[in-house]
Amino acid sequence: VLRRDLAGIIPPGGTFGGALDSNPSIQGTALSGTPLLQFHTAVGVLSEDNPWSDIERVAYSLASPTNGTAEGLDLVRAVTRNLLPVSQETVESQRLMSGVESLTFSFHDGTSWLPTWDSTNEITLLPRAIKVGIQRVPAEGTGTRSRSQLQPIEIVVGLLIDASTNTTGSGSSSTNS
Repeated sequence: VLRRDLAGIIPPGGTFGGALDSNPSIQGTALSGTPLLQFHTAVGVLSEDNPWSDIERVAYSLASPTNGTAEGLDLVRAVTRNLLPVSQETVESQRLMSGVESLTFSFHDGTSWLPTWDSTNEITLLPRAIKVGIQRVPAEGTGTRSRSQLQPIEIVVGLLIDASTNTTGSGSSSTNS
């Protein structure tokens, strides 16, 4: 789900495109409802229950588990399908994974990995790739296996969209073959 959302990311701008925004000051905390990463993606599915566009706003966050006995946090995906609401927006939350210790996002700008990305402040609107790191809480009874030995889940998604600049041109244009 996470890989599909990132692969379908759309560049900021237009009626339905919004900024790709990360907030590093809250990564790895249990702030429920505060997104660690928010962006717009074109992976929505049209159905009788959801007659909205395929473009949706997605936010990923960590939240306290609903099961009080579970260790770690829950990885939560919040989706807003109707981007032109008449009244209040409806957000659908989906718990994707439990037992998460931390969730990190890294953004490749073409030369190096950056810990944050805000398309309203960057020269380029979108990074070249996004890397997701999910560190799990070790299961009980793992014996001597420490947290540092448990390998994180890593997902790297290259973005095929070239949203090259965040500024307007000087009136002339050129096309690339």
